Amino acid sequence: RLLGAQGVVVSGVPAGGLGEVRLSVAGQQLKYHARSAVPLAAGTPVYVVGTPTDTSVEVVSTAPDAPPVPPSSSGGTTP
Repeated sequence: RLLGAQGVVVSGVPAGGLGEVRLSVAGQQLKYHARSAVPLAAGTPVYVVGTPTDTSVEVVSTAPDAPPVPPSSSGGTTP
């Protein structure tokens, strides 16, 4: 029932460690322990991709990525 739920990080999630997220589940806002492969700051929107236990979830960020840096037009390095 949690797989695919969306929410937000309420206590920063360190890479490989535990943080806390608030998820919208059946119209209710519930808190769960959360793990992520990468660090996630408080306020980051997330999506549940796994449920290792009844009280914890594996999440990924749904925040838009920063725009890519365009390649240099000269192909060289700037002095």
